[in-house]
Amino acid sequence: MEREAINSIFEPLIKAFLALLGEGLICLILFGSRARGEGSGRSDGDIFILAQDLPEHLFERQIFLRKMIPKELPFQVSLYAKTVSGSNRRF
Repeated sequence: MEREAINSIFEPLIKAFLALLGEGLICLILFGSRARGEGSGRSDGDIFILAQDLPEHLFERQIFLRKMIPKELPFQVSLYAKTVSGSNRRF
């Protein structure tokens, strides 16, 4: 899959996280098979988010971020999110 196609698929997701986190979004990284253009129809989208002011508890953080994933995405999303203060700790 070409870079433009990957960008167009993930654009609604990026816009949703920007709307939710605003200036607190430090980075959003797509990685894994979809990022390499090797994803199949069953592949998920692996997303890493580094942001300020996320809930400290991991479960609450997942709920907070997952509610912003657009329902029209044609695949599941796997989220890995860290706060700036927790970024020096391991996954």
